[in-house]
Amino acid sequence: MAAKISITDQEKQACKEFAEIYADTVRDIYAKNRNQNDIKIIIDQAYWAKLAEVAVEKEVQKIKVEIVEGVDFSIHQRHQKSFDADIKTVNARLHVKSLHFDRAEKSWVFQKTDPVVYEPEEDEILVFCVTHPNYVEIVGACQANAALSFYAPPRKSELAATKECLYLINHPKKPKVPEISEILKSLETVLKARTQLRVGYTDKSRKSMQAYVWKEF
Repeated sequence: MAAKISITDQEKQACKEFAEIYADTVRDIYAKNRNQNDIKIIIDQAYWAKLAEVAVEKEVQKIKVEIVEGVDFSIHQRHQKSFDADIKTVNARLHVKSLHFDRAEKSWVFQKTDPVVYEPEEDEILVFCVTHPNYVEIVGACQANAALSFYAPPRKSELAATKECLYLINHPKKPKVPEISEILKSLETVLKARTQLRVGYTDKSRKSMQAYVWKEF
């Protein structure tokens, strides 16, 4: 089910340049809202997240599903936080979630205020990635509405008020949580199971997304 996507030096450089500009743009927001003053950490988070998006776009191209809106490398003026999909195809909206390979427990973090957590639409898909220095592993994917019963609080209690997590498998030494691995399939399987094509991306519940112009990685 998992797919390993190689990343070229050119793609790495593009992600690095994006991350550096992005970090400079939002550093004061991170300092205020997340108590994060280390710009290197912000750069790293944005870099690996963007690398995962690039890998997913390459995999979508490989399985020959038409992309309507690909990975966005532009830096927008700040206004509000964006929960829009990372990649849009003719039949789905993909939310790419990534974590780095050196994390002890494999889990992906979501904002509680993200609509995909509490009212996902039928065409929204979650794609779970693990980033490595030279490649990205796409662990699997699922429809966002299938994941609703798998969310669990983060291990760090101070994050529980604002975050939800999806855990790949249970850690042997920690309290048991729902395992998202139970419902993951290959991205190709999930995408090609969606036979209905999108006409546009202007659903009523997503119209407000047009005003959101920055993203938290």
